Amino acid sequence: MSCSIHQPWPLCSYLTPPQKLSVSSSNPKFHNRVRCTLIESLAEANPSSTVEPLLLRAVRGETVQRPPVWLMRQAGRYMKSYRELCEKYPMFRERSENVELAVRISLQPWKSFKPDGVKNEAAVLGFVGAPFTLASYVIEGGSSKHFAKIKQMAFQSPKVLHALLKIFAESMVKYIQYQADSGAQVVQIFDSWATELSPVDFEEFSLPYLKHIVDSVKRTHPSLPLILYASGSGGLLERLYLSGVDVISLDWKVDMTEARKRLGENVAVQGNVDPGALFGSKDFIKKRIYDTVAKAGRNKHILNLGHGVLVGTPEENVAHFFEVAKGITY
Repeated sequence: MSCSIHQPWPLCSYLTPPQKLSVSSSNPKFHNRVRCTLIESLAEANPSSTVEPLLLRAVRGETVQRPPVWLMRQAGRYMKSYRELCEKYPMFRERSENVELAVRISLQPWKSFKPDGVKNEAAVLGFVGAPFTLASYVIEGGSSKHFAKIKQMAFQSPKVLHALLKIFAESMVKYIQYQADSGAQVVQIFDSWATELSPVDFEEFSLPYLKHIVDSVKRTHPSLPLILYASGSGGLLERLYLSGVDVISLDWKVDMTEARKRLGENVAVQGNVDPGALFGSKDFIKKRIYDTVAKAGRNKHILNLGHGVLVGTPEENVAHFFEVAKGITY
């Protein structure tokens, strides 16, 4: 049987030691809307029990010994243990809507890559889709090459699209608040398809709704860091910053040094190693990690890929990525 972890957008994923988040399996909203995925943010060695996770400290600009690290799509088809589980549970909805299975999948990379531990050594991450990206999937009926349908609506019936975007924005505010109240310590917003918009259209159909989400969440959860990721966002970096998020996640098509200069020192950055680098030799992977960390600097950087782990990536290379990352000392 074949299996797929692909999904249009990650509505909610939790990076958590299992004891830190408890969600009732009888909650229908959880079954219908939540996919739990463990996304470990590795902490420094031998932290005291009172020290917060490395990721949170790095985002705030505190002095840390190395960058925190996690990988988008680090639980998935490249892992043998996941493929074996897919053979037993071939339906994606079964794997994503069953709490026990979702937790089991979430823990696979945690167990495989031997991070520094649990308790305060890991951060809890939640995920949501941004309004324009959610609207794109609804209007296009799935992924798209040219996004002609949603652009037709944007340019012919903008009031209709704005009404839909407003609904999604309000829903995502509530969803982020729900995740934070359930234990999420950081939330990443995916606006995967907003980069299909021109800058002027991004300012009309994406940015206002991102700002609304950020402003609304900060009123109720002022200390909750928010990360924004949009693939292919090199032409929109300054506009992404205007959303008010705490972290801009960069894809690999942007030079980290240039991105730092364009964004300034007040916002943290995440990324941005090319996912394809994990097909290279171990020495090559190490060089790319060191290059990225050197360009990002010591302040406010989360080490990650510029996109998710690709299908077919050697599992041992992912393990090597974490090993190298955890061995870095500023």
